[in-house]
Amino acid sequence: MDFVHAKSPCCRGDVRRFGNRRRQCALCHHTWRIRQKKRGRKRKRGTKRLVQKFLNRELPSLRCLARLKGVGREYTRRKMKRSLDCYLATARPPYLLLPRRGPLIMIADAMWHWIGREKWTVYVILLKPLCSDLAIIMPVVLHPGHENEAGWSRALSSVGENRLRRVGALVSDGVRTLGRLATAYGWHIQRCHFHLLASIQNYATTGPRSRHRIFATTLIAMAKELITTHDEQRLAEISESLRALLIHLRSRGLRRVITGLLRDLPQFRTYLTYPELNLPSTSNAVESTVQRIRDLLYYTRGFNTRSSLEQWIRALF
Repeated sequence: MDFVHAKSPCCRGDVRRFGNRRRQCALCHHTWRIRQKKRGRKRKRGTKRLVQKFLNRELPSLRCLARLKGVGREYTRRKMKRSLDCYLATARPPYLLLPRRGPLIMIADAMWHWIGREKWTVYVILLKPLCSDLAIIMPVVLHPGHENEAGWSRALSSVGENRLRRVGALVSDGVRTLGRLATAYGWHIQRCHFHLLASIQNYATTGPRSRHRIFATTLIAMAKELITTHDEQRLAEISESLRALLIHLRSRGLRRVITGLLRDLPQFRTYLTYPELNLPSTSNAVESTVQRIRDLLYYTRGFNTRSSLEQWIRALF
């Protein structure tokens, strides 16, 4: 067998032993270490307690924290970043709590946020097992631009085909792009009652200074009864009354809301049509989730990059 001896990396000459760990070139007498030691001081280990205190509002902003500790803001930022990486490396994603079998209900909403000079939309999806009252958040998806069909398609694909096949109904605020995708998947659609009543009250105010307070109160009561009554005869009577009222309404926005209510009335009553699905009548679960993200953005004064926003949202949930 022919033995191939190692050659020096500098002159390709013979290599001599020069102590325990060092070697020497026989031609130029250059020495080197065979096991390089990392230069500089050792890196400090991150601890997840710092980011946990920050998310629990036990710490001020990074600028105030740096001023209190008497250190630079960049040093505090790097320390928080190490803590965030440590926390994300050990935390379990919440969607692992979902059962592997059984039908699911999807609750979805979106919000937009400026990162630099570019608008990004955060798509939030919750999945609720049919026999449970606990909705679990899925990985949040960020897509450039305003809320659109491409962004919702990407958000739905992140859920996974296996989970999408188990979804039987969608609860949302009634955005058209998401509704078309839900129809394509064959899901039942439940429109949020809170968004409906809030849109009516936006044009027909019930405050103490309202000149048409009695009319607004009566209109909201009719809308509530329309989407909650079990009496088919009463349902037809209220629908006819609202159609007759449309002729006399002067507010274009209020006419648009009432017309949409009468047009999409079955979607507001899906929870009554299919009681076996145990559908919530509002999307308040995902609305509170979105509000927590907004509170995080306010508390941290925003983020400069998309990756940092995604990491902090993961840590939040």
